[in-house]
Amino acid sequence: SSRVLWTLAVTQFSKTVTTNYRVDVNATLAVAAEFAHAFPRTVTDEKTNEPKTIPAANTFSVGALYKVAPSATVRAKINQDALISVGYSEAIRTGLTLNLSAQVDAVKMTENKVSLGLKFDA
Repeated sequence: SSRVLWTLAVTQFSKTVTTNYRVDVNATLAVAAEFAHAFPRTVTDEKTNEPKTIPAANTFSVGALYKVAPSATVRAKINQDALISVGYSEAIRTGLTLNLSAQVDAVKMTENKVSLGLKFDA
């Protein structure tokens, strides 16, 4: 059976409202979405010391997590700017985790990233 989780968060001084929606489709697959709205605000420009208005902004992303083995997961996410992120994580043994990730900008195609990591837990 599926499990649904919905959250709503308001940041300090009500600058941003964020809502998350996650559905655990089954024991190996979860899908999620996040929407955030940042309210317009006025800040002081550090160079000129003059007030500057930052306009309202919205962000949106959808993603999924798939458990490919008891110790390995694949994650994928895309946001409103067409940034596509994919990650693979596997617990090699107790205290050692391998992480592989990539991020592709589907619009610019010039700002792509790839990373490899090992995490050691004491």
